[in-house]
Amino acid sequence: MAERDRFEVDLAAALLVYLEGAPTQVRPLELARHFAAAHPHRRAGIGHWPLVAVPRIAWILLFAALLTALLAGTLFVGSQLERRVPAIVPPVVPAFVCPLGSTPDAPGPADQARPFTPEMWAFDRGAGRLVTFAGAETWTFDVCTNTWARMQPNLEPAGLDPTDRLVYDVDSGVTIAVGWNTGRVWAYDLAANTWTAKRDVPGDRTLWAYDPVSGDVVATNNADAAQWWAYDVETDTWSPIRQVNGPGLAEFAYDASVDRIVAYAFGAASVPETWLLDLRTGGWSRSDAVTPGIVAGWGLPHSIVYDESAERTAIVSNAGLAAYDATADDWVFVVGGDPGSVPDLMTYDSVNERLVGPGPRSNQGVAPGQGGVVAFDLLTREWTVLLAPSEP
Repeated sequence: MAERDRFEVDLAAALLVYLEGAPTQVRPLELARHFAAAHPHRRAGIGHWPLVAVPRIAWILLFAALLTALLAGTLFVGSQLERRVPAIVPPVVPAFVCPLGSTPDAPGPADQARPFTPEMWAFDRGAGRLVTFAGAETWTFDVCTNTWARMQPNLEPAGLDPTDRLVYDVDSGVTIAVGWNTGRVWAYDLAANTWTAKRDVPGDRTLWAYDPVSGDVVATNNADAAQWWAYDVETDTWSPIRQVNGPGLAEFAYDASVDRIVAYAFGAASVPETWLLDLRTGGWSRSDAVTPGIVAGWGLPHSIVYDESAERTAIVSNAGLAAYDATADDWVFVVGGDPGSVPDLMTYDSVNERLVGPGPRSNQGVAPGQGGVVAFDLLTREWTVLLAPSEP
């Protein structure tokens, strides 16, 4: 091994040891190559500029300065809950892009066929479509053309109703549905247009979220709020998640900015609280943030969703929408209004980087109806009517 190559490897190894627990993103071997390229050892000159050897003491001083800078940065942010790359990098899924000529901000045709106003849906990242099961029928909504399509799959899943939950599993490329009261689990492959029965959930009345680090669907059995499960779609297996000191009944979503489950729960005297779960360790922590009373009670329609573009977790109900910044541990009341003025069910559209939900509602200037769809940009706080509802 050449002397320069040996130096690169030694420096990279030293950096890896130091950075094993540090939050800074560094590619040590690449960094070593840059150092070595910038300060090469003695060799033949290039043109009229001969290169000279750099004393070993210079490398030592350079390395010490680098470690000092890294240590200072670590001390500066050490006590903060910061945005960071998870310990295991999630699989890279090719981003769906609308075809040329698409007008995703223009309302879709008003006379198109549509389902009864859906109460559950998920966003299929691979196809760029919302998937919903409404009125015992499977439908998709294309966010590039703002059009509904009745899918006519191989079969319609049994044991589901319009209030059941859907979540898209990025790792396996299927939408998972679970029966709220039955515990039946189904997987929908949009590309094949097929539903497949899976292993029943261990318990009933289950809420879901997707963990992009493990590639598993995370579920909790609301009959026993202390019991959490991880579901692997490929092996069709359930595994208990060991966790301690958690809240009671809660709505939750995975927040990629801090690699945590963010849970909206009710504490003593029905006061709303915010909790965070570290899925890697099973440890819960209660937030000090003042949690807004967006949800008046679990019997009212509501949803919680992570907005990747704004890097905020949003809680939504017909009383309003509030967003939580996990890195700052702070809630902001974003939009409110009269009951029915805000969609009570929203999910994240990764193609157009905004929240989408059934609507529009009265604050968009259109009366509630059937099969309408509305979008909300959390950064600009602008509403867009994607499809006007049919007459009630």
